Amino acid sequence: MNASFSLPHPDSQSESRNRSTVICTYLLRISARLTGVVLCVLILVPLVTVSFVLVSQRKSHSCLASGHALVHHYNIIYSL
Repeated sequence: MNASFSLPHPDSQSESRNRSTVICTYLLRISARLTGVVLCVLILVPLVTVSFVLVSQRKSHSCLASGHALVHHYNIIYSL
């Protein structure tokens, strides 16, 4: 009882189909990663910009407020 198993040789059409499936899967993975990166950039850049603007405005307001208080303090001392 000599049993021999022979694997079927893939024909060129199924091989090209497998290759195109692998290429499509690879391209989908790349596009998904790029989409994720683009979404992160689109979300993070405005957040960083807005926070930077708010911090700079807060600093300028605090500098103006402290300068105004200082001038007011010296005006009171000068008027005495």
